[in-house]
Amino acid sequence: MTATTLPAPKARAPRKAKAAPEVAPQPAPAVQPKAKARKPRGINIAPKKEARACRAGTKQATLVDLLSRAGGASMAELREALRPWKDVTIKSGLSWDMNHQKGYGIRTTFENGYQRWLATDYAGMGTFRGDSHPEDVSEADKAALLADNLANGYDPEEVFAVYHLVLPAGLTAPIPHDAKPDAVAAIKEWATANFAKSYGASALLECFTDDELRAQFRDLAAAKRWAKAQSEARANTMEAAE
Repeated sequence: MTATTLPAPKARAPRKAKAAPEVAPQPAPAVQPKAKARKPRGINIAPKKEARACRAGTKQATLVDLLSRAGGASMAELREALRPWKDVTIKSGLSWDMNHQKGYGIRTTFENGYQRWLATDYAGMGTFRGDSHPEDVSEADKAALLADNLANGYDPEEVFAVYHLVLPAGLTAPIPHDAKPDAVAAIKEWATANFAKSYGASALLECFTDDELRAQFRDLAAAKRWAKAQSEARANTMEAAE
């Protein structure tokens, strides 16, 4: 029987790749204008009908003194004068202490570094630098100083909040501060009464002059805390020695 030879399979032609669909060119996205930065409003509070005095030597008194100046006070100035207060504490002092407790209002303006130097700051603020008092500089020298700062990167658009005290109607100046009470007499009276019972009380009388007591302790409560700490430290020392 004769073997039958089968014909070789025909080679298939390669498939043609489909052409990619044409994509219409997309227009470039429109450039959106940058939104202008919202100008901060600062702290603006109307005064109450009456103002009350601050106690001399307190941070409230310092706030009144700085804010009532013709040039007001910037946050940098307040931060320097009210150490160790932080910015959030200072803002609380402006709204709560000055307004709610003492009755004054607060007004905020915005000034650049050059304007602030002209007002009160000898060294300027932000990117402005001035090393002299503006009242000691001629108008020509002020113009030269401004030009020099502009040439060295000063940005007059950089502004800072400046706070001002607003007086209640009828007032032309803040209420004078109450005199700081002298705690020396109260401290010495308490220390004398407890001399035999408390080592700390005896130390108050034996280790401090009147002027030192006045400088060291704001009030009787502060002196008592110091005396208690001294008594406890002495008791621990004696117990350890036994």
